[in-house]
Amino acid sequence: MDLLEYQAKALFRQMAIPVLPSQQIDNPADLKGLKIPYPVVLKSQVRAGGRGRAGGIKFVENTIDAVAAAQTIFNLPIESEYPQVLLAEAKYNTDQELYLAVLLDPVARRPVLLGSKQGGMNVEGTNAESCSKLQQVVVDQDFSPFYARRLTLKMGLQGDLIQSVSTIVEKMYRLFVEKDLDLVEINPLGISPTGEVMALDGKVSANDDALGRHPDLAELTSKRQSSGLPGERRSPYAPASRQNSH
Repeated sequence: MDLLEYQAKALFRQMAIPVLPSQQIDNPADLKGLKIPYPVVLKSQVRAGGRGRAGGIKFVENTIDAVAAAQTIFNLPIESEYPQVLLAEAKYNTDQELYLAVLLDPVARRPVLLGSKQGGMNVEGTNAESCSKLQQVVVDQDFSPFYARRLTLKMGLQGDLIQSVSTIVEKMYRLFVEKDLDLVEINPLGISPTGEVMALDGKVSANDDALGRHPDLAELTSKRQSSGLPGERRSPYAPASRQNSH
């Protein structure tokens, strides 16, 4: 079961993975009490990728524009799915965007770390070119920070980014294991001009068979506030299709 972005980010906060100030929007009128300073980005909360291309992500500078944009997004189906919730989030400037993921190898039944120096729109879809950009590290023994650092080195990161991104990967892995998840993905992980890292978009897939051991996840999935047809399931090694959110 795929969680929505705002639900995934709630889990990220629990693991101290940095996310931006945000606010759940249940109807356009909520924006009149927005607590986040403008400019902000409004994001449709559906499982489908390519939300930006479909018109489900809009940057706004004031309340009037925000209310109008929210009305449009609420009435916009993306792959037959209408959002019941929007996410209003602070705008973030990046110098670089990375792709990170932790998933389960369906054959070896071992966790796999994935990473790319090209995140956001640069890592999308299931084609060979997209997948060739991904670096891979199989966790074949007890996890240690060595695995996360090895991934960052394979990605070609340098300097302080090696440690800061490794720390994010370690926290993603901890979330993956503690919640018995099928996938934890950050795309993109934004890098600010000062080297700060920020999870700008996130995807979490819960294992249906493990929900009985995790009532908090079961509650999230039961309250998943979206409707419409479910999206097709991706190849385990294909990155989620994401529109660059910032």
